[in-house]
Amino acid sequence: MKTIKFWGLLLLTALVFYGCSKNDDDNSENMRANAKGIYIDDIENAEIDTYLWINNDVVKTISEKEYLNLNDRNLFPCAYHPFTKETLYQIVCENNDLTMEELVKNKSRYPEIRMCERNLSKYKYIVNYYYDIILFNRTSSENY
Repeated sequence: MKTIKFWGLLLLTALVFYGCSKNDDDNSENMRANAKGIYIDDIENAEIDTYLWINNDVVKTISEKEYLNLNDRNLFPCAYHPFTKETLYQIVCENNDLTMEELVKNKSRYPEIRMCERNLSKYKYIVNYYYDIILFNRTSSENY
C-alpha cells in the first residue's frame, strides 16, 4: 500500500511540475509590437519596415521582428513627437549640428527631409532614435 501511495504522490508531483513548466511553443515572454513604421535610411535612400514598442511618451525599442522578449533587451527610451515638418527640420538640425537657417539654405543636401516629407500624410509620429529618423503609427493601445 505504501508503494502505491509513493508512486501516486510521485505521479502527482510530476504532473504539477509539468503543468507549471514552460512550453517551448509558449510565446508569453514575446510581446507583440504596438506600433509599426519605417526607418529612414538616408545613405541607402531606403525606407525599412520596422516595429516599435512604445508607451504614451517614449519608444522603448525597435526591431524588424514583430515579436520580442523585452526582458532580454537593454531598453533606452527615446521621446517621440507628432510628425510635422517643423519637428522633422528640428531633428535634422540636431542630427547634423545645423541652425535652421543653414538647413533652409542647403535643404537639398539632406535626403531624409525629402523621404520624410513624402510620408507626411501616412505617419502620425516621428522619433529621433539615436540619430536615426523613424516614422510610425500606433497599432494598439497597449503600453510597454
